[in-house]
Formats: sequence, C-alpha cells, structure tokens
Amino acid sequence: MQWNTPPQSIAPRQLLRGWGVRAQLPELLPQERILVIGGQRGPAPIAPLLTDRALIWGDYGIDCTESIQRGLVAQGHADQAQAVLGWGGGKALDMAKWVAMDLGLPVVTLPTSAATCAAWAP
Repeated sequence: MQWNTPPQSIAPRQLLRGWGVRAQLPELLPQERILVIGGQRGPAPIAPLLTDRALIWGDYGIDCTESIQRGLVAQGHADQAQAVLGWGGGKALDMAKWVAMDLGLPVVTLPTSAATCAAWAP
C-alpha cells in the first residue's frame, strides 16, 4: 500500500472520553465542509451537533474495501471536504482514517461502540 502522505504519528494527537464529548464536536471540527463516514444509521444523531456545517454523508457499505475507499476519497475531493468525521463502529472509524489520510485532511473519530479500539489504533 502506498500513502499520499506518510502518517505523522501512530497515535491520536488527542483522546477524549466521557460524558459530553459529543457536544465538543463543533470545537473539534471547526471546518465548514465535513465528510462524515459511517454505516447505515446515517448522520442524523450527530447532525444537530454540527448545524452550521455542511455534512457530506459517505457510507462505507458492508466492508472496508479499496474500491469503497477510492470512491469516498473521490467524493471528498468532489465535495471539497475540509475534514473527515468517522461515526460508528470499528469499520467506520478505520475507513474514516484511511480516507482522511489519502485526502490529507484532519480526522475525528467518534465510536458508537465501547468495544472498538479503532478510535485509538493507527
């Protein structure tokens, strides 16, 4: 695998957890155009937290595949995304990091499952 930009770090710059973290999304994502990558639930639960942002929904489908990733990267380019938000379980968070890396954009991951380590894993 070849990356457009090499990863700067293998660990997240910041890790937040606890009650009320979702409410901090506007501060964590000051960009106006955000590519939200998740599964079938869609962005409805987080849309009220980012009302002044343009949320671009990117569904990763059933699995994280190279063809899906390329499509989401193309979508990010076409919609002029300025940041990526991964919303969901491990697959969504992994795909968000992968897409953000190839787009050269900042990424925030918001797990919806306590069992996933994808929020921390590189």
